[in-house]
Amino acid sequence: MKKTFTIIVTALLTTVVTLFVLWKLDVIYLNLSTPVEKGKEFIGQDELSLLLKQEYPHLGDEIQVAHTLLGEPVFTSDGQKDFDLLNGEETVYITFEDRQHSDKIQSFQLYVSGDKEKIVELGKKFLPTGSSYIKEKEDEIERKNETIRYTKTEFLNRHYYQMPNGDGFAYIQVSNNETDLFDETRQQKEINYDLEVSYVSEMELRHDLGMIDEYTVVNGEIVASSLRSDELVIDETNEASDAKSEDSVVESAEENILANDVSSHEMQSFSDHIIDQNNEKVKDSTFRQLAKTGKIEGINVQLYVPNGPEIDAHIGQPDWRVPNEGGYFLMYEQCGCGYGVEYDYEELPDSPINSYYLPIRLTRDEIVQSLGEPTSEGDSEIDGKPYLYYQLGNYELFIDKSLTSQYYNSISLK
Repeated sequence: MKKTFTIIVTALLTTVVTLFVLWKLDVIYLNLSTPVEKGKEFIGQDELSLLLKQEYPHLGDEIQVAHTLLGEPVFTSDGQKDFDLLNGEETVYITFEDRQHSDKIQSFQLYVSGDKEKIVELGKKFLPTGSSYIKEKEDEIERKNETIRYTKTEFLNRHYYQMPNGDGFAYIQVSNNETDLFDETRQQKEINYDLEVSYVSEMELRHDLGMIDEYTVVNGEIVASSLRSDELVIDETNEASDAKSEDSVVESAEENILANDVSSHEMQSFSDHIIDQNNEKVKDSTFRQLAKTGKIEGINVQLYVPNGPEIDAHIGQPDWRVPNEGGYFLMYEQCGCGYGVEYDYEELPDSPINSYYLPIRLTRDEIVQSLGEPTSEGDSEIDGKPYLYYQLGNYELFIDKSLTSQYYNSISLK
């Protein structure tokens, strides 16, 4: 009898200890469900109003802009810096490119409670001016723990945007979790939200919005497996009130697209005579061999030299400039060409001239007859326009075509 009682007590204790350990492990999982929850403090509605009044860096800014606006970081690791807000009441977690020649901001994350619509407004303050609203998507993800028999539900609300100056796409995500692990008396009365503002690839965006059924990753690149015919368009009906707000980052999609369309700018500005001259350059038998050495006939400025001295001493100020991904093309009538520079080239005269640009008007057959078959060709993930790509030694040649013409209209040598 005594032996039986001992066995029963031992079994009960073992069960209790096992359940306790499982419970503790699950609590640890809950606390680690987001990657940067360390040391967070949720803030209240009044503090949300204060956060809305503060100035912030934007996606794509150099990380140094965060230092200027927010002070010194309280935590630094590879590709991430954390900054205190409101005298340490809140923390914003910023990731950035941690490369030799680039440290542009890639995402923001912070935790805040209050009105959900106001939190979205806070998210917009991290987007650059000129970002265009595309669409909103809501998701509900349910996870069940069969051991302890509770359910955790994650609510996701995403707002997608097209970035200005051909800088890709981004989203504002507001999310929160609910669980039936605790009874109602232990549930929080005020919802705590996770706010995230981040870049998103066009392929992932199309997948999220149901325009691509499936995609896979090949050699680090996202590739569509099943593409629908839906066009990615700006939703001009939603967020109408934002368009009327003076502080809104939402601008007309048509204006934004025109501002980012290099071909529409240069074709309006370069004369037919210049374009004909460039056509002959490309058709010349020496064009490919010169391009292999990083040169184009008639362009006397070298690639990857500091732009400031060249502008001051040799080529002068541009006749006009055109926004391009990552910077500008400085356009010059005298050479019928453009020079690719970074956005802050005026403040950083030591930054390099990183590409040449030629306006052309040639068919694919004319290009192939001169340069041979391209290394690859396809449609751009950014704007859907056809392109030809040539790998020429240490240099790359990109030839772009508009969607409304049979002609390829520009060449970039990098």
